[in-house]
Amino acid sequence: MRETAQCIEKAIKAGKRFQGRAFDNIPGIIKNIDIILNTRLLALIVVPGGTWRKAPSRQMKGDIDDGCMRAIAFAIKGIDKFNAYVGKLW
Repeated sequence: MRETAQCIEKAIKAGKRFQGRAFDNIPGIIKNIDIILNTRLLALIVVPGGTWRKAPSRQMKGDIDDGCMRAIAFAIKGIDKFNAYVGKLW
């Protein structure tokens, strides 16, 4: 995630435009990051690793089910602690 955040941050600062909603949404998320961090209903949703990404993807402890762009914005701002809903599959 950190490498992705660095690439996106560098591209945004350089004024580069790529196709995709991340470049449209992440600056707005960064602008409102305090509100997002303090609103429980905007917490990321994380499920056990391997739920969505199967091998040969790099296995992680958890997969982000909702909130990937928020997580990238947090990484860009250097925020490494935030609320998340952690799901468990049954």
